[in-house]
Amino acid sequence: MQIYLIQNGHQIGPFTMEQVRAMLAAQSITLNDQGWHEGLTDWQPLNTFLPSPPKPTAPFAAYTPARPVQTHVKKPTATFPAYAPARPVHVNVNQGPRVVTRGHTAAGSGNSSPIAQNMPSFIAALLMCIAFFLPWASFGPIGISASTMASIGGRASVLWAILIMAVISVITHFVNPKKVLNVVTGIIPLVILTVIAFNKGEDFFKGLGVGVLLTLGCGITLIVAPVKSLQSA
Repeated sequence: MQIYLIQNGHQIGPFTMEQVRAMLAAQSITLNDQGWHEGLTDWQPLNTFLPSPPKPTAPFAAYTPARPVQTHVKKPTATFPAYAPARPVHVNVNQGPRVVTRGHTAAGSGNSSPIAQNMPSFIAALLMCIAFFLPWASFGPIGISASTMASIGGRASVLWAILIMAVISVITHFVNPKKVLNVVTGIIPLVILTVIAFNKGEDFFKGLGVGVLLTLGCGITLIVAPVKSLQSA
């Protein structure tokens, strides 16, 4: 169904039903705005012809805890040998790498590779890419992802910066990991979501999707992980 809208005195459209719901979730339009689709005789508010979200057909069954199962543990009949402490391992410290005299693998200087140190940031950036396509807001039973909001355009297009920086952090992990880049990648979604929350007020916290929560967690990880790796170094 193709839907036309009236906004600021001008006709815009056509839009699909999913696009209209995404615009409502982004609050670029309201249910009181006039709309029209084929079959209507005149322009009408959106709330007069948008279908209502489905209601649950049956309540959930009450939870009944399971009865605990009593198990009988047999006492061990075998006798264990007496404990004998292990012989100490002697380590020779030379100018070069450390050498363990009992055949253990020689250790290096103790500093792990940059890729290993950057692994928490890599995982957080990869999860941030996935979270971009998960629901960020819900309108009834329909979840709207950040990619859908960004594709509408306008101020919501700034959300593309979150995906672009996360992809760059993932790629540079295998080439030349940059701790500063990871910190910037973590700060960008926190700043964007803080601005949105400041503008929307309490409405921002209504219907938050798993994509927003996962993005916030990954952003904090990208900021904290490089700092901890520098302290451990």
